[in-house]
Amino acid sequence: GAATPSGSRRATRPPPAAPAAAPPPTESTAPAGAPSIAPDGLLLGTAADRRQARIAELASRHPRITRKNVVDQLGCAPHTAARDLRALVAAGILIADHDRAGRAVAYRHADRTAGGQP
Repeated sequence: GAATPSGSRRATRPPPAAPAAAPPPTESTAPAGAPSIAPDGLLLGTAADRRQARIAELASRHPRITRKNVVDQLGCAPHTAARDLRALVAAGILIADHDRAGRAVAYRHADRTAGGQP
């Protein structure tokens, strides 16, 4: 310890150590239930992931699906259905068919068009 001006001794502490940098989240270090990104860009382990998986499965069973089909089948909001459909198109899972104005009006599973199937 060190002597204080009044003559009493007090213990001195070493300076606090700098906190160690946390490793980036991985499957083993991410908290349970935390979303992670799949190789195709979709979120894993989230409500969005589950909805998108259901939409992809719906599209694999039907030649074409619409946003209204998704809303009716999943019970989600139209905006949510549109966002999930856009995410599946961006991930290459669905292909959007557009009207003359360029709006996506129907979607089909990308695997349905592989191998020459219409």
